[in-house]
Amino acid sequence: MITDQDPVIALRGVYYSVADTVILDNAWCEIYPGEIFGMMGMSGVGKSTLLRLIMGLIKPQAGEVEVLGTVVNDLGEHALNQLRATMGISFQGAALFDSMTVAENVAFGLRHPRQMLSEEEIDKRVAQYLEIVGMEGHESKLPSELSGGMRKRIGIARAIITTPRIMLYDEPTAGLDPIMSGVILKLIGDLRSQFGMTSVVVTHEVDELFSVADRIIMLYGGRVVAEDTPKNLRCCTTPVVKQFVEGAPVGPIKV
Repeated sequence: MITDQDPVIALRGVYYSVADTVILDNAWCEIYPGEIFGMMGMSGVGKSTLLRLIMGLIKPQAGEVEVLGTVVNDLGEHALNQLRATMGISFQGAALFDSMTVAENVAFGLRHPRQMLSEEEIDKRVAQYLEIVGMEGHESKLPSELSGGMRKRIGIARAIITTPRIMLYDEPTAGLDPIMSGVILKLIGDLRSQFGMTSVVVTHEVDELFSVADRIIMLYGGRVVAEDTPKNLRCCTTPVVKQFVEGAPVGPIKV
């Protein structure tokens, strides 16, 4: 059993490659209870791969991934499914079921046999969580009738309705206007305050990530090249970090 001082998630010397392409090389980080932890870097540097490793969807070829005190590497499918039940994920494209209404999408995780809830209880929970994400009154709509930001919030409601201990966000503000991005970022902070969940936010949007995260790592060349608070990363003099944080428009990334 982990304590408040133990990491909720730990990656220790993780190596992962596809064919001849190295995605992650000796990646390390530890994420602690209740943190909003950010992962940033350019597209294709392995941010989403880290999320897949945490969920046990893929396994490292070296090193280990530990979640809630359990090493994920060697777990069988049944044990992995039990571990995944402690996690929620907000996908970049929301990943809603097109043929289901908002209410049906949000209720999806509650219809698993282990939940053992009546239809009345499910309806009550759906209404409660739609209100939490500010989407009450939209129960009967289909995803095609919603804006991008609305779909993101529905996806978050579906993820948190099973009260996960860990929440993973993959590019939560991608494609959204500044106002809706602010709504999603505030929601991430509010969910931490309300439920105490540990959150991992993966994005390449520096300013937005810095506004919500407690600590952040930057990935480059498959490695963690920086780990610090947003304030300290703003002042980081490591060339590759400084150039990314400042959004330098021209020239190669400096190492």
